Amino acid sequence: MELQISNRNENTLLSRVEVSARVEFGKATTPKREDVKAALAKELKVEPELVMVKSISTGYGANSASVRAHVYKDKAVMAKLETDIALAAKRAAKKTAPGAPAAPAAAPTPAAAPATPAAAPAKK
Repeated sequence: MELQISNRNENTLLSRVEVSARVEFGKATTPKREDVKAALAKELKVEPELVMVKSISTGYGANSASVRAHVYKDKAVMAKLETDIALAAKRAAKKTAPGAPAAPAAAPTPAAAPATPAAAPAKK
């Protein structure tokens, strides 16, 4: 996997760097977010925990993908700005060990159903 950063925008208001990159992966499958995050962290010389991969887009049959990511200056700012869903997915990916089966998803709790009146006896 080869990573080439095409655009780097310093966003001082949000204390992050917005990065656009191109990933070449040959005949292999599209790289996982964790692999792209590690490559970006190595290229930008930051901790992988501060990198949030926003998207990996691949055209049909293409051997390359475009990547959008945000690199934060510290974890507190990242926790304030990123959505709960993205951070939860990041935590879940961190907890599952490579090669270990993923934990089953929790079944949604049924909504409180309104009380159903008992069936009235049929009149003759």
